[in-house]
Amino acid sequence: MKIIDKKLFFLLLMLFPLFFASCEKDNENESVIINSVWSNTNGVESTQINSCFTTQWIRLEGSGFDGLKEIYCNNVKATFSPILNTSKYITFQVPSGVPIEREITDEAIKNTIRIVTTHGEYTYRDFKFKDKNKMPGINSVSYTLPKPGEKIYLDGLYLDATTEIYFPGPSGEVAATDYTIVNDKRIEVTVPAGVGSVSGAIRIVADGDIYYSPSYMFYTQGIFLKTFLETDVMVPSSTGVYTYANAKVYSDPVQIAALTGLTNNPDNIIAIPEVAKNIATTTSTSISSNFFKFYAYKGINKIIANSNGAITTASKLENLAIQFDLYMKTPWNSGVIAFKMNKNNSGKNAQYIYNVAPWTTTTPYTFTNGWRTITIKFSDFPSLALGTLGSYITTTTTGNFEAMIAFANVDMNADGHTPQALTNFQMYVANVRIVPTTTPN
Repeated sequence: MKIIDKKLFFLLLMLFPLFFASCEKDNENESVIINSVWSNTNGVESTQINSCFTTQWIRLEGSGFDGLKEIYCNNVKATFSPILNTSKYITFQVPSGVPIEREITDEAIKNTIRIVTTHGEYTYRDFKFKDKNKMPGINSVSYTLPKPGEKIYLDGLYLDATTEIYFPGPSGEVAATDYTIVNDKRIEVTVPAGVGSVSGAIRIVADGDIYYSPSYMFYTQGIFLKTFLETDVMVPSSTGVYTYANAKVYSDPVQIAALTGLTNNPDNIIAIPEVAKNIATTTSTSISSNFFKFYAYKGINKIIANSNGAITTASKLENLAIQFDLYMKTPWNSGVIAFKMNKNNSGKNAQYIYNVAPWTTTTPYTFTNGWRTITIKFSDFPSLALGTLGSYITTTTTGNFEAMIAFANVDMNADGHTPQALTNFQMYVANVRIVPTTTPN
C-alpha cells in the first residue's frame, strides 16, 4: 500500500474548504429564473398551474434560488421557510391579502411572482391569483322564460369583470352580443335569437374563468300551472269548476297585451284582482280574497311524470325551487304575495308558507324590462325539513292540503315594513313551476 506524503495530505485538507466554497459560489452565480409553478397540496398530486387561490401552497421550479431573500405575489410580500427551499425549488404559501387582477392598474406588478436573492432577482409573469371571497357569480336571473329580443338582468357579485355571455341553445351555446355591465352586481343582457327551446344555464366568462347561472333558464318542462284551467291540479269549487277569489284567467294575447301594456307576454296569465282596484292596508293575516288555489302535490307529481328523469322522487329539496312569473304595471311598494303550500297555515314561520316581499320601505320593486321571475327555494321556507321530493309529496297529501297564491296588503313577515294603500292595483302571474337550482361544474 502506498502511503500519502504527510505534507500532501495537509495540503489537500487546506484545499477542500476552498473547493466547496467554489461550488457554493458557482450556485450563487447561477442565473435566477422561474421555469414553472406547481400546486403543492398535501395528499393531492402536484400539477403545473398558471393560477391559484390566495392562501394556497405552491412550488416554484427553476434555478439560482440560493440566497433567497424575498418573494412577492403581485407585489405583496410572502413569508417562507428556508428549510423548504433548494437552489431549484421554492415552496411557500400565497399570502391572503394578494390583490386580484382587476384590482391592479400597474401592469408591471399585475399577475406576477417576483423572487429576490443575494445575487439577483426574477419576475415570473402571467400567473393569475384568485380570491374565493371575490369570485364572480350569478345568483339570480330576473326572468327565466324570456323570448329573444327581451332584456333581462343577471344579478350576482363581481360581474363587472364579465367579457362573454352565452345562452343554452338547441345546437349548443349561443353568444349574447348585446349586453351592458350596469355595475359589479348586475348585467343587462338582450336575449339572443335562436334560444328558448332548450333549458340550461347561462354561462359567463369573467377574469378569464367560467361561471354559470343555476340551470333553470327556459325550464318549461317544470311548469304545472300554465293555463290555470288544469283539471289535474286546480282545486274545484262548490259553485264552479275551479277556486278563484277575485282573480281571472286570460289566454287571448290581445287581451293580455292590453292589460300589461307589453309586447312580449306569457301565453296565459291570471290577473289578481280580476279588475284593477284600490286596496287598503289591513292588519289581518287571514286571506279571504285575491287568490287562486291548487294542489301542490298533484302539480309536483305531474312534473315527475313529464320530466324524463330530470326531477324524481329522489331529488333533494335543497336543489329545487318554485318559480312563477310576475308583472305589475307600477312599482311594487306594499303588501306581500303569500305562497302557501298549505292554505290552512298562517303567519311568517309556518313551514309551508313563504311571503314574497322583495320591496323595502325605501326601495320599491320595479318591473323594468317587463316580466320578472320570482324564485322561492325550498330552503327558503322557514323550518321546513329538507329531505327528498318524494317525502315532501307524502306530507302534502295528508289532510286538506290545498295550496294558494294570494296577495295581501299587510306586513305578513312582521319585519317592520309599513303597508301603504294601493291605488288601481293589479298583478299578473304566469307559469307556476318547479325548477332545479344546481349550477354546472
